[in-house]
Amino acid sequence: MLAAALLAAVQGCPEPDHTPVKVPDSRQAVFHAPIDHGTDVDILFVVGTPNCMGEEQAQLARSFPALLDALRSPCFKAGIPNLHVGIVSTNLGAGSYFEHACRPGGDGGRLQHAPRVHGCRPPSEPYIAHLEGVTNVEGSTRTSDAVKELRQAFECIAQLGTSGCRYIHALESARRALDPALGVNPGFLRKGALRAVVFVTNMDDCSAANTKMFDPSPAAPDSLLGPPCLFRCFDLGYECECGGGPCDRYSAGPRTGCRPAGRWLHPVESYVSFFDSLGPPGRVLLYAVAAPDLDAVETMSSGGCMHVKRACTTSIGAADPTLRIKALMDRFGERGFYNTGLDKAEKPTEVSICSADYQPALRFVGRSIVAALTSRCIPGPLLIPAEGGSGAPSVACHAGDRPGPPDSPACPRSCLDQAQCTVERVSPTGPGVPIARCPAHLFDDPAARDCGRSCPCWRIVASPDCNPQVVGSPHAVEILDRSPAPGALVRIECLLSTHPWGNSQIASLPMCEPRDP
Repeated sequence: MLAAALLAAVQGCPEPDHTPVKVPDSRQAVFHAPIDHGTDVDILFVVGTPNCMGEEQAQLARSFPALLDALRSPCFKAGIPNLHVGIVSTNLGAGSYFEHACRPGGDGGRLQHAPRVHGCRPPSEPYIAHLEGVTNVEGSTRTSDAVKELRQAFECIAQLGTSGCRYIHALESARRALDPALGVNPGFLRKGALRAVVFVTNMDDCSAANTKMFDPSPAAPDSLLGPPCLFRCFDLGYECECGGGPCDRYSAGPRTGCRPAGRWLHPVESYVSFFDSLGPPGRVLLYAVAAPDLDAVETMSSGGCMHVKRACTTSIGAADPTLRIKALMDRFGERGFYNTGLDKAEKPTEVSICSADYQPALRFVGRSIVAALTSRCIPGPLLIPAEGGSGAPSVACHAGDRPGPPDSPACPRSCLDQAQCTVERVSPTGPGVPIARCPAHLFDDPAARDCGRSCPCWRIVASPDCNPQVVGSPHAVEILDRSPAPGALVRIECLLSTHPWGNSQIASLPMCEPRDP
């Protein structure tokens, strides 16, 4: 199971009110986690619909069961969370200049739920819903196989077709679909639910702030807009470097350091702010199955238009570089995942839109959602500064832990209670409320849960849910509380190593001194 690295929000958090201890190869990590197990998840798929996305849509529908399987957990009464699953297209048209595929307004960010397969059973609402083992699929009963119905309903509505506008508005479609101020899809987002947005596209985002950029009137190459070609989205949306300097606007060749810029497209930062505003810290996750990440892009000329060279071409299809979507994931910090998947050994693997199988990507989505709902894994080895603040730190560990290679010494006793962490309950109206550290004996035995007069308190325990190969450590923060408030969050700050568990640099550090018995 994935954990805090998948739901962490290290970037963009307020500065702590104490001076961080500076230790070589260390970092002050801040992440947010639920006190109790959440159960509600709202998942939005944003699917490209140009005429080159047919096989990719079919692959998405075939791979969806992998997400449902990954959502299974004994933490949920019905085996999987309570779900809302919606699908929107990337089609918002292209101003008032076209009809048909690029008609004004396109699909407007509205959830697409019409049956696409003859004889299939769609949901009775604009989205697929699952509540404690019961779905809203037409004809559903309490004795039905709910997971099977979810799979069939997704297959029924997910293949949106390939007659959509070639100008892709992936980011803006998602915003319009989810913005509560617009009210386009009432009832889809639930208060307190975890939000997940999954972009599936083989073309870059062209979310226009000014639809005049789509004016197809003939234009000379040296005009403001340039020729009426799809290249305008790239030309007007990025700044790049060519040979260390500015690029000639219509020159062919490699371009490096491309970054979203200009006034024609909505700034990527505006979408970072919007998605952050959709939920409490750590409760919004973004994913993308898109083109492979490239260090440089290459432009070329053909057919009277400039083009950006494809990022990948395989038997399943081809994809243009999706730089704006990658920029959004990067700027969303540790809650943005670009082309990330899990293999059968639960190790990270890359899955692009050109991959022959999207199951690893959707398996990752499911695992990380479960982690965000239920887990508080620590995204790196815990450190304890050397006495006096100088010298190498030591590794905080649980009895039997081996923080390095197999031949490294094991931790003789638990010293997790010495880890340098602070924990506070997140308050929606004011400063956080500090939570005290549990007594030392509660760190030794994860099965012990009676915190007595110490409640509420926090502790760190070795957790089977925390895969150190993926997360960076085998430890989790637990909040012991007799009556936790539903949906409550905590803010956790710990001193961690910059090297993952099992790294040779970790193996070279001493383990902390056990406390006196």
